[in-house]
Order: sequence, then C-alpha cells, then structure tokens
Amino acid sequence: MKHPITLAGHLISPTLTGQKTQTRTPLQPQPAPIKNTWTYNLRVFATERDLRDYILDHTEPPLGQEGDLLWVRETWRYDGWTEDGLPWIRYKADDYTTFISRRRIPRKWLKKLVIIHADLLTNPDDTGHPRDKHWRSPVTMPPWASTIPLQITDVKLERLQDMTEDDARHEGYLLRSWDSLWKTAFNKRDVKGKVFSDAWDLKHSKDGLTWDKNPWVWVTHFRQV
Repeated sequence: MKHPITLAGHLISPTLTGQKTQTRTPLQPQPAPIKNTWTYNLRVFATERDLRDYILDHTEPPLGQEGDLLWVRETWRYDGWTEDGLPWIRYKADDYTTFISRRRIPRKWLKKLVIIHADLLTNPDDTGHPRDKHWRSPVTMPPWASTIPLQITDVKLERLQDMTEDDARHEGYLLRSWDSLWKTAFNKRDVKGKVFSDAWDLKHSKDGLTWDKNPWVWVTHFRQV
C-alpha cells in the first residue's frame, strides 16, 4: 500500500542524501493523564507501557505499517510540455526538472492533463511558455509526479521528548531543542532554523501539541527504494 508524505522544501535534500530517515506525527486523539494513570478510548491504563501496547494493537498508524510504501509530496509546478501533451515537472526544493512518461500517468489523469495543458496555453507565463506562473502546493501533487519513493522500515509510538540528538539528525535537523545547546559547540546563530523543537512548534502550535507539552507521537522510520 502506498501513502503520501508531505515534506517541507528544506527536508528534501536530507531525504535524498539519506540523512532524514524518520518523521514524527501526533497521535490523534491524545491520551489524557489523570493522576498516575492514562485514559484513552474510554479505557484506563496504569502505565505508559500498557497504554502504548494497547494503541499499537488497536490503532492504524497514519503513514502505514512496516513494509508499506510512501511517496513524497513537495512544492512543484508544470514546467513544460512535449508535442504530444506530456508534462515536464519542476521541483522547487532543488530546482530539479524531469519528464513524466505516459506509462507513469493513469488514464484518468491523461484526460485532466489535456485540460491543464490547454489552460496553460491560453494563460502562459511571462516568457510566453505554457507553464505555471506560480508554484503548486505539495498537497496538490499527484502520485505520478513524485520522484522520491520511500519504504517504511519501522513504526513506533513514544513521547515527543523521548527523541535523542541522533533522532533529531535523522529528522533532518541538528538539535532536538534549545535545551540541548549547552551540550554542543553551537550558538543560536549557528543553529537558527535547524532546531527540531522550533520546527515542530511552528507546525503544531495551533493544535496545542507543542514540544513543551510532550505529546504522544507516531515515529515512522523509512528508507529510499
């Protein structure tokens, strides 16, 4: 089974080089702590281990199970067309451009591409070429336009702050939190934009699942295939 995984532009290169091999996704809904116990799905658990075992046995991970395939969604655009109406795709993260052959595109999408090509012919970019003027959101990327296939090698459930500095590197960052700065030779200027907890809070603060709340998360390990 294939599942989409959306990656920010700055995480594409670490994924391609093999540095990024993990991603964390909040568990939904979150278990509720009550005194020295946890409640989840109308059940009470005495220990975190009991809670973890129950969730792993009764809940499907959002990105899939070990062995499942992932296809990366990233910022992209139509960058040109062949004479027979097949697209060239450009990817913003590394400015990579590739031609998409007909055998990769499902039949229903071939019909959509006729309409998209026609629209771009009537609304070309500033140079007069039938390509997108603006980048398209990763969530709009169809599977056939993805060029980074991954396979899940392991799925775990843990608290967010259980991650190590090595885990942070495998997430594509240098540090897991500012608290770990004192253990390194870096200063804040050196690691600006490279701290995992900052990136996490930017994405999940609206959900109330910030680093300091230490939420439960799915940890998906993967490799390129």
